[in-house]
Amino acid sequence: MKKRNVYEQEIAELPPGLERAILRVLSFHRGRSKAIGRMALVAEVKRHGIQTTERQARECIKRLRRAGHLICSAPGEDGGYYLAE
Repeated sequence: MKKRNVYEQEIAELPPGLERAILRVLSFHRGRSKAIGRMALVAEVKRHGIQTTERQARECIKRLRRAGHLICSAPGEDGGYYLAE
């Protein structure tokens, strides 16, 4: 039960500006051939000054998709996130 509470708290406390930073990073990754891996995406967001975790980034991407942003993902070694062309 404790782990679930930690998870819920982490999701509830998404850093301000995270959505904008993720969209900015993804703007350089249009199309499947330019996909960025999850950890690389988190590292890029941190370079923009937003301290986040992988879990928070995934939650933010889920919310952005629900808001209508066409964020795609692909599995595998060459996979990752990218914006639809």
